[in-house]
Amino acid sequence: MVAPHRAAEEGDPVTDNPTATDWRGNTYTVGSKVLYPRASGRSVEMREATVLAIVDKEQEYYRYDRDAGHRVKATQTVRSVRVQPLRSSRFDRSWSGSEHKATTIHNIENITAVTDG
Repeated sequence: MVAPHRAAEEGDPVTDNPTATDWRGNTYTVGSKVLYPRASGRSVEMREATVLAIVDKEQEYYRYDRDAGHRVKATQTVRSVRVQPLRSSRFDRSWSGSEHKATTIHNIENITAVTDG
């Protein structure tokens, strides 16, 4: 079950526009500018991007229940952020020479909201 917070594709349900919080405690939402790290060879580059969607997805997994003595199925909500890169600290374009493509960030703990001030 995917709950996008904007219509990512035609026919997707639209829900309230949520906010997410970066590691410094600043909030961001769809349309906000953010910075995030990206591996580039043996280095790391920083990318500036615009948030396209904040997606919550129910994910099933198994965990060991000591009381039951076996594994049990559980669910958790996993949040990801879809962004459109604007520019990069190392390269202005991707390897193919085309503009940066939209990407989904699953490790959202590394996102930094760009704020004025």
